[in-house]
Amino acid sequence: MTMLYRLDATAAQIAAHFDARAGDDPWVGGYIAPGQFAPVITSGREFVAGPRPQGDPPRRLIPRLWGVPPPMYLAPPSAGDPSRTVLTVRNPDSPFWIGNLRNSEFRCLVPATSFME
Repeated sequence: MTMLYRLDATAAQIAAHFDARAGDDPWVGGYIAPGQFAPVITSGREFVAGPRPQGDPPRRLIPRLWGVPPPMYLAPPSAGDPSRTVLTVRNPDSPFWIGNLRNSEFRCLVPATSFME
């Protein structure tokens, strides 16, 4: 399980490499740990309702928080603690992951220079 990774490129360099729109992402490079924001490449439509448009949607570079909050039925009292986020998909058949794994608009590319397991 990846616990720490490094991304040395700036947001503009990452966007140029992946032909994505960088927007106002302030990323300048550094280390990323669970519970921190880091840039990802997505073409998802997280905030757009309705059917998927025809063709390839544009790629965007956006900051995302690393990790997924634990399911509420499993959440201990410390569930608000960012270090308690779920970092990997361990059971792809779990109902917790079904929606994210079946719908490509919820996936993203996480660029990294190096990572530590």
